[in-house]
Amino acid sequence: TNCGVGGSFTATTFNVNTSSQGSDTGNGCSNYANPWAANFAGPATFNGGTFTALGGDGSIVSGNGNGGLVNDIDISTTGFAIVLNLNIYMGGGNARGTGNCDGTSRDIDIELDSDSNGSAGSFTHSGVMNVDAGHAFGSGTGGAGGEINIDDNAATTGGSVTLNGTYSMNGGNSTSGQGGVSQGMDITVTGNVIINGSISQNAGTGNVGGMGGTLRVFTDANIDMNSSVNSNGGDGVSTGGNGGSILLGNNIATQLTIAASCTLRANGGTGTTIGTGGTITLDPAGTGGAANANLVESASATIEANDGAGAATGTITRD
Repeated sequence: TNCGVGGSFTATTFNVNTSSQGSDTGNGCSNYANPWAANFAGPATFNGGTFTALGGDGSIVSGNGNGGLVNDIDISTTGFAIVLNLNIYMGGGNARGTGNCDGTSRDIDIELDSDSNGSAGSFTHSGVMNVDAGHAFGSGTGGAGGEINIDDNAATTGGSVTLNGTYSMNGGNSTSGQGGVSQGMDITVTGNVIINGSISQNAGTGNVGGMGGTLRVFTDANIDMNSSVNSNGGDGVSTGGNGGSILLGNNIATQLTIAASCTLRANGGTGTTIGTGGTITLDPAGTGGAANANLVESASATIEANDGAGAATGTITRD
């Protein structure tokens, strides 16, 4: 769908539900033939509402059923402001018995320069984005959490991002099998990035815990981190999952600010064999480690990459 050519697009109370049906004794139904896609050639604002696209649950009553699949949401603009005051839920379906969560959650993709002319739009979101995976209520594997990707196609101007909501990309749990991994969030833009909302990309629990997800924020401008990011490995009965990664700056961000209210965690999961701590990298332009003038880090911020026993065995780098 192409919207807003020569004008603007505004929607209030935008409610859409394309969820799939579950099955009493078999696999949950899927909805992945085509992604939901819209390209805006003018400013676009969504004020209120909920977009829901969930995979169907398998074997709701009995049996061995896989969880159903869902597809992506693709939102793009040729260089205008997109404002989403909107909740989005895109989880894969749950599985039971020996069924697996093939219903891996999928992606929310935001493209801010779809015509590749070098001038990107901006993106602001308030509300919920949830791409949690389905759970395996049995011996199957929990699903992998989906991804949230925001990109400006290597534009030279624009490309600012403000996230005020709650962002969840968790892996699915398993009762006695493998917990699902989290995939995480990737923001690669040219403009300022402000994260006021909470980000959860934890792995699923199970006999073996899954691995935490990865947050990447790469920009040529400023990054302001004002809230929490949790990228923890899943707890396991036998083996805990490893912590994920939080990568901020990529040695190009003009300034990286870690506010007192900010919490960054990439901890390993508990288990008979504990998960290892993950990786946290704070890397604006410049050098000097913690003394880098472009790294503004509050002493009150919480930054952890502990293993499943609470020891600081992960890697925290200030560059």
